[in-house]
Amino acid sequence: VTKDESRLISAGLTGYGNWQVTQDTGSASGSTKSQNQAIGIQGGFIIVPANFQINVRYLHEYTGRSSFVGDWINVSFAIKAF
Repeated sequence: VTKDESRLISAGLTGYGNWQVTQDTGSASGSTKSQNQAIGIQGGFIIVPANFQINVRYLHEYTGRSSFVGDWINVSFAIKAF
């Protein structure tokens, strides 16, 4: 964002996939292994001199089997403590 690189931005695609690899156990367990996949966008802003960073991520789960499917937003930040 600035020529001296003291403030930076980032943007991109993000996603994930979860696959259950072992069968559930117990009397209430079914025979279907759960799985879900999601895709979304993310962005970040960094203030280098202040050692501060904030990231925002939005994901849409587009498929799910034996699990809940939905959207989620994640906001995270980091600052140097010492």
